[in-house]
Amino acid sequence: MKIKITLLLCLVTSWMQAQLTTTGDIAFVGFNADGDDDIAFVTFKEIPANTTIIFCDSEWNGTSFGTDEGDFTWSSGATVIPAGTVIAINTISATITPSIGSITVNNAGGLSSSSDAMFAFLGTSPRTVSTMLAAISNSSTGFGDLTNSGLTVGSTAIVLPEGTDIANYNGVRTGLNANGYLSQLNNPANWQVEDTAADDHNNSTTPDLPFNSTQFVFSANDTSAPTVAIVNVLTQYTVEVIFSESLNPASAETIANYDFAPSLTITSAVYNATLNSVTLTHSGFTIGSAYQLTVSNVQDASNNALSPTYVSPSLYYNTLTSGLLITEIMYNAPSANSNQLEFIEIYNNSASAIALGGIKVKDESNFTFEFSELSIAAGGIVLLATDKTSADAFYGVSFIDMPQGISNALGNGGENLQILNSIGAIISQVSYDDASPWPLSPDGNGPSLELLNPNGNLNDGTNWAPATNLVGQSLGLNVLASPGTFTPVLASNIAFASETRIVNENDGTAQITINLSNAAASIVTVNVAIVSNVGTATNGTEYTYTNETITFPIGSTSQTVNVTLNDDAVANGDRYFVLAISNASGANITGISQNIVYILDDETDAAVGSNALDINFLSSYLVDATGSAEIVAHDPVTQRLFVMNSTASKVEILDFSNPSAITSIQSIDLSSYGIGGTSIAFKNGILVATVEGANFGNGKVVFMDANGTVGSVVEAGVLPDMITFTPEGTKVLTANEGQPNSDYTIDPEGSISIINVSGGFNNVQQSDVTNLNFNAFDSQLATLKASGLRVFGVNATVSKDVEPEYITVADDGLKAWVTLQENNAVATIDLVSNQITAITPLGLKDHSLTGNSLDTSDQFGAIFMGNWPIKGMYMPDAIANYTVAGTTYLVTANEGDARDYDALAEEVRVGSSAYTLDSSVFPNAALLKKNSNLGRLTVTNASGDTDNDGDFDEIHVFGSRSFSIWNTTTGQLVYDSGDDFEKITANDPTFEALFNASNDNNNLKNRSDNKGPEPEGITVGQINGATYTFITLERTGGLMTYDITNPLAPVFVSYKNSRTTTAVGGDLAPEGIIYIAPTNSPINKGLVVMANEISATLSIYEITNDTLGNDDFIGNPNSFVVYPNPVIDGKVYFNREVSVSLFDVTGRRVTEKENTTTLEMNYPKGIYLLKTTDGMIEKLIIK
Repeated sequence: MKIKITLLLCLVTSWMQAQLTTTGDIAFVGFNADGDDDIAFVTFKEIPANTTIIFCDSEWNGTSFGTDEGDFTWSSGATVIPAGTVIAINTISATITPSIGSITVNNAGGLSSSSDAMFAFLGTSPRTVSTMLAAISNSSTGFGDLTNSGLTVGSTAIVLPEGTDIANYNGVRTGLNANGYLSQLNNPANWQVEDTAADDHNNSTTPDLPFNSTQFVFSANDTSAPTVAIVNVLTQYTVEVIFSESLNPASAETIANYDFAPSLTITSAVYNATLNSVTLTHSGFTIGSAYQLTVSNVQDASNNALSPTYVSPSLYYNTLTSGLLITEIMYNAPSANSNQLEFIEIYNNSASAIALGGIKVKDESNFTFEFSELSIAAGGIVLLATDKTSADAFYGVSFIDMPQGISNALGNGGENLQILNSIGAIISQVSYDDASPWPLSPDGNGPSLELLNPNGNLNDGTNWAPATNLVGQSLGLNVLASPGTFTPVLASNIAFASETRIVNENDGTAQITINLSNAAASIVTVNVAIVSNVGTATNGTEYTYTNETITFPIGSTSQTVNVTLNDDAVANGDRYFVLAISNASGANITGISQNIVYILDDETDAAVGSNALDINFLSSYLVDATGSAEIVAHDPVTQRLFVMNSTASKVEILDFSNPSAITSIQSIDLSSYGIGGTSIAFKNGILVATVEGANFGNGKVVFMDANGTVGSVVEAGVLPDMITFTPEGTKVLTANEGQPNSDYTIDPEGSISIINVSGGFNNVQQSDVTNLNFNAFDSQLATLKASGLRVFGVNATVSKDVEPEYITVADDGLKAWVTLQENNAVATIDLVSNQITAITPLGLKDHSLTGNSLDTSDQFGAIFMGNWPIKGMYMPDAIANYTVAGTTYLVTANEGDARDYDALAEEVRVGSSAYTLDSSVFPNAALLKKNSNLGRLTVTNASGDTDNDGDFDEIHVFGSRSFSIWNTTTGQLVYDSGDDFEKITANDPTFEALFNASNDNNNLKNRSDNKGPEPEGITVGQINGATYTFITLERTGGLMTYDITNPLAPVFVSYKNSRTTTAVGGDLAPEGIIYIAPTNSPINKGLVVMANEISATLSIYEITNDTLGNDDFIGNPNSFVVYPNPVIDGKVYFNREVSVSLFDVTGRRVTEKENTTTLEMNYPKGIYLLKTTDGMIEKLIIK
C-alpha cells in the first residue's frame, strides 16, 4: 500500500511539474473591469522560468482573435513558479503591474463591464495561438465563437454573471485536483461579485482589490465528482453533453443516466474521451419547444459519481430562416436613465405563425436575449424592453423583459442588431446609426426609429423615420413612439447609395450609384447635376460631366452615374466636387441627395529629401518602464545625459560615453520639492531642474552638479514648465505657465524667472531670482486682442491669461524670446534691463491656399490632402533661434494647444450643433459639417466670430502642422513649411501606414481631426558651414530635418522615425530634442537625441557626415574653430588669427591674447568660453 501511495504522489508531483502545455493548465480567479482593470489566475502546473503567457481581450471568431481590443505578454521571470500559485496582473489599462514576473509586450486596452472577455494562451505575440489555456467573461456571449479554441464554457472558459464589474473566487483552495478546482471555479456560488454603476473595485464593499492570493493545494487523489460543463444542441436529433473531466466509458454510455423532459426516446449515448463529451441521439425536438436534460449517476475515471444531479437550462432547436423583422427601435429615450424607456419591436412579416423558442436577439457587443417557448401570429408583434416595469407603465402595452445586463444592446451611437435562429444563422439584421442618412432626432430628442418599408433595405437609413405618435413627456421632451403597432409604408424612395465616393485621378471613370428602395413598378426618373460653386475640383479640368436625367426601368432598383476623370501629369493636389439629385418622378427623394466625389491626385508634390546629412538611427534606451522621458540635456565633460522623468518626478542621470550602450548612473528624486518635475537643463557643470508647486503655489528650481548633488533650491513662478541657460551660462531662465485650476477660481499670472547662477550651483539665493510679469500689458488688452492676441480666460487680464511655454536665448545673451502657446504669440525679453518689451501675435495660416492643404477627418477612408476654408493658429510649443547676416530669426514648432477646464472648454468639432457657421460666409455649411469633410475637425469656439453675432465667420484650428521662421526685427513670418509634414509622412514608404496616427495607437489618420502630426520639439545646429533645424513630431513620431541656412528658402533634408509599424512600440511621443556637435560628442560625430514621453525612451541618431577633422579649418574665413576641443597637451589652435579673451564659468576673464592662432591652456579642468573681438564665441573644455 505504501508503495502505491508513493507512486501516486510521484505521478501527481510529476504532473504538477510539467510545463504549461494543455488547455486548463491555468484558470482565472479574479476579474475587475472597474478602475484600471485587473485579473488574477492560478496555475495548476509548475511554470518553468522564462515562460511567457499572452493575454488578449478581443473576441475569438472561431479561427482567430479579432483586430480590436488589446493584448499583452506576461513573462514568469527567472525562477520557477510552483503549482497552485495565484498571480495577479494589475492596472491593465494603465501601467501593467504583475505580482510575479514582468510585462514584456504591452498593447493592452482594458476590460469592460459590458460583455468583455480575457483569454490566456501560449503562442506568438501578439495574437497567434498555439495552445489556449483559459478564458473568463462577464457575459455568456463575451467570448465570441469558441469553435477551434479548445476552450469549453463551464470548464476552461468561466462565465461570470452578466455585466459583472468585479469578481473574486472565494471557494475551496485545498483538497482537490485541477479538475475539481475547475468545477468549483465554474460554480457561481463560489464567486464574490459586484455590479453597480459606481467604481466597485475599492468601495469597501466585498469584493475589493486585492484579489485573494491564497495558494491552491492539490490532492494526491481524485475525489472530485465530475460536472456537466455545458449541453449543446447539435441537430434536431442530437445533443452534446460536455463534462469537466475524463469519464468511466461504461457509465458515460449508459442511456439510463440521461432523461429529457418533455420525454424523448434516447437511442444512443456515444462517449468521446478526447473531448470528455457524450453525444446523445434522440427521437427529435419539436421546432421552438423547450426541453430540459437531466444527467445522473455518470462516473469519472476514478469512479466518483456526478453529484448533484444535473438539470440543463431550456434547450431549443429552431432553424427559422425568415419572417422576423425589427420594425421599431427606441435606443436613446429622454429619461433620467434612458434604459428605462428603451425597447425593440419585432414583427412577423410572414403569412404564418412563428414559434419563437430558441430565437435570439443579439447586438454587436454580443449581448444576447433568447426567447422562451412562445408563438407569434402572422402580422403579430412582440416587444422587448430593457426595463419592463418602466416601459409597461409609460407606453401602456406589455413588454418582455430583457436581462438588465443587456441594456447596452441599444447603443446611443448606433448599433448592429441581429435576429438569429438557434444554430446562429441570421434571420434578419439592422445596423442603425445616429448620423445621416439615418434620422437624427431619435438620438435623445424624443422619437423612436420606425421602419417604413419591410420589403426594402433594413440597413438604409432612408427607410426609417422618426416616430410621430405622442406617448407622453419625459424630462420635458415629447416621447414619440408606437410600440405594438406597425403600418408598412410601401412608397419607393430614391437616394445615392452613399454620401461619398473616393476615386484616383487615373481611374478613368468615377461610378456613382443611385438606388430605389423598392423595385420600380413604373418608370422612375431623376435629374443629376453638379452642385455649382462648391468643391475644389473644376469641371473640364479634373473631371468632365454633363448634367443628365437618369431613368430607372420597370423592375430596376439601381442605376449608375459615370463621371469622366481627367488624368494629367501635374501635381494639383487632392480635389472634390458634389453631385445632387433633384426633380424625381415616380419616387420620393429621401435620404442621401448629394454625393461628394473625392479625387486623389496620382502625382505627388511631397518634398524630396536632399539627404545632405547622413542621419541614421543608432540606438534606443528605455529610461524607466513605468515612467516617462520628456526633456534631455547633455554634459560634454562627463559624457552624461540628464533626463526629466516627469511621471516619477525624477531626474535620471545616464552614462552616455557609449551612445550604443547607455547605462544608468542614478535617479534623483524631486518629489520633496513639489508635485512633479517638469524640465531640466545643463551647462558648465550645473544641472537645473524645475518642479511644479502644490496647490498652485510657486514652483521650485533645483540646482545640482553633474552627480545630482543638490546645492541650492529657489522659488520661481507658478508652474515652471521649461528652463534654459543663457549662452555664457551665468543665468537661468524659466517659463512659468501659471495655468488656472479647473473652475478658474485660481488663475495665477504667467511669468518669467531670471536667475543669476554666477556664484555656482551651491550658492544660488532667492535674492538672485528676478521675476518678470506681464502687468505692463494689461492696459493694452484691447489693442493686443485687436492685433490677434488670444486672451479669453475667465475674467482675464493679459498678465493672467498668458501662459509662457518655451524660451530661446540669443547667442549674445542680450535677448530672449518666449512662446505664449495658448495665446498664439511670442514675447520678447530684454536680458540687459530684465524687462518684457513686446508681445507679438503670430496671426493665422490660411489653409485654403495652395501649399497649405491638410487632412481633416479621422473618419474618412483615405488620405485626402485638401484645401479648406479654415485658418490655423500657429500656437508654437518649442522655439529656437539663429542669426544670419546680423538678423536673428526664430524657428518654431507649431503644435497647437487648447484650454480644457470645467469652467472653460474651447474645443468643439465643426460638425457640432453648437458650432454655427455664418450662412453668408459658408453657404455650403451643411457640406462642410459632414464628417468626411470638416465635421470631425476640432476647432476653437473662442475666436472666429469676427462680427460678434453668435455665429462663426472664420474657422480657427489649433496649430498649423508645420514649423515656421520669423524675423525678430520685423516680427514677420518669412517661411512656413506648409503641408510638408503631412505630405512627407503620407508618402513615406515605411511610415505611410502610420499617417497621422497617435502616439498610443497605430490607427491611420487617428489625429487627422486634431492637429495632425503635432510638431512639438525643435532645435538648431551648425553643421559643415550650414544651419539645420531638427523637429520632433509628437503624434506620428520621428524627426524632420531641414537646412535653414537661407531662412527664406529652407530645404527638406530627411525624415527619420524609430517607432514600430506593426504593434504599437518603439520610440513614441518625442518631445525634447538636442543636437550634440562633434566637438562635444563621445564619438566625435554629430548626434541628435530625442526624449520620448510615452515610450519613456531616448532615441539616438548619428550624423555620420558631421565629424571633427581638418575640414573644420577650411572654408569660411570668418568662421572660428578651436582645435582640439577638449584640450590636449595644454594648448589649442585656431583656424585663423584672432584676438581672443578666455572666461571661466563664472564670467571671470582668465586671460587674453591678441593676433594669435594658438593659446596656452594650462588651467584647472572645467568649461571655459573663448570670445573673439569680432564677436565669435566658442565653448572650450579642459578634461
